[in-house]
Amino acid sequence: MAVALNESALYLGSALGAAGGGLMLAVQWPAWSLAAGAAVVAALGALLQAACLRGLAR
Repeated sequence: MAVALNESALYLGSALGAAGGGLMLAVQWPAWSLAAGAAVVAALGALLQAACLRGLAR
């Protein structure tokens, strides 16, 4: 069950990332904004992971 949920989360992340990138291109933002947007999302994910790990350590 855990593997299925993990795979589902990966597919959802891929779909949301593609939709977000497509939306950014649809509103004609410059191509470099895709990399900046991906960096922001990755940083938010790292912060969320750190917060979760810090909460488990308590």
